[in-house]
Amino acid sequence: MTLRSFNPHSNQARFDEINSREEAALLTNHLLYTTMEKTLQECTLEEGEHFWFEIVGCEVMEEGERLGKVEGIERLGAVDYLIIQTDPLLQKALGIKRFLVPYIDRFVLLADVKNRLVECSGAKGILEAS
Repeated sequence: MTLRSFNPHSNQARFDEINSREEAALLTNHLLYTTMEKTLQECTLEEGEHFWFEIVGCEVMEEGERLGKVEGIERLGAVDYLIIQTDPLLQKALGIKRFLVPYIDRFVLLADVKNRLVECSGAKGILEAS
């Protein structure tokens, strides 16, 4: 199937091969997928945009301190949240296994997928308040 458009806020997709609501209803509750390789080949992102699978597994740092590792991403409303597995040393000190950081400019300063790094500001405050 050929994706014509996708609205991430409403999670609605339009495909060239689907021409009616009845045809679309046949796909309700079905998973559509592709490979990461095909996604990287065929999808164009804007500067500074990344696929979720590129962010998952990145180390999360703030002012030189390792806060943890991105173990997943969850969309709540119109905002994506990084699910961060807390660094073992901080986990021991604070007793917090994981925390969420909104993936917005205020908190995420840099996502360097090549070096597997997410640089944050204010994320440690979120961790400590969790």
